[in-house]
Amino acid sequence: MSVEERLRTQLEHAATSVPVVPLDFEETLAKGRRARRVAFARAAGAAAIVIGLGIAGATTVMNREAPRPIPPVEPSPTVAPPPTEQEIESTVRSWLQAIQDGDEDAAWALMTEGARAEVGREQFDELMTSALPEGLGAFADPGVDIEFVEVETPGGNGIVATMSGSVQQEGPAAFGAETVPLRVQAGTPLVDESFEVRDEVLTVWASASLGPEPFRAGKELDIEEIPSDIERVYLSIDGAPAQRAEFDEGTGSAVVTLARTLDAGLHLATIVMIDGEGRMFPNTRPFEAAAP
Repeated sequence: MSVEERLRTQLEHAATSVPVVPLDFEETLAKGRRARRVAFARAAGAAAIVIGLGIAGATTVMNREAPRPIPPVEPSPTVAPPPTEQEIESTVRSWLQAIQDGDEDAAWALMTEGARAEVGREQFDELMTSALPEGLGAFADPGVDIEFVEVETPGGNGIVATMSGSVQQEGPAAFGAETVPLRVQAGTPLVDESFEVRDEVLTVWASASLGPEPFRAGKELDIEEIPSDIERVYLSIDGAPAQRAEFDEGTGSAVVTLARTLDAGLHLATIVMIDGEGRMFPNTRPFEAAAP
């Protein structure tokens, strides 16, 4: 006899011996089947969870992978603020004063690594014996004016300081003008002078022999005999923002269109030549303008 047949017989016997509400065998049997299905489903689900956890654990052990830590958030790099004009002027004057005082170490410390590598300490010390103190050292006088011009170079922006005023070099005091290139490294302005001797470029319009002439806005100023290794040329007058020249490397000629009309009187033209390595070669020359 099957289980269901035995269960049916027992229910029929109970129905006749116990005076309660009649039992429906088919309904009771259906409930039993549902209960068995629910129990089986729960057991299967639990087994699946156990198996899944076992597989995950085994995978971790076999691969020997530790939980990956969350990488720390890197702090934003700090960028040094650009130096003020007062800080740049302080560097130039300190360097000129060190040269005048014959303090090789102090002057050397205020120069860029690139400039020091080019000139070399031995040559620099030799220049400091007389050439530099008698030349650039004369511009350490507090009465000397300093103007700054910024130019764009392949190695980043550069700065050129133009010093002018009454200086005493050889003989009595007289008007003089000189230039010094600088670069900003890690927020600190440093002198970028290599003391390389360059041939003078030709600027007919600045020639004293021609006498003063008017300089009106739109006038073309030619710069001739520029060395062959130069790639960029800038011109600044009286410390005004530098104008980049239209430069023909084939002929070594450049031209700048004057941006403003100049008043009558003495003016300073600062010419900055830049080679392919970004080295700056500035020079300055005074010229006189007639009334426009």
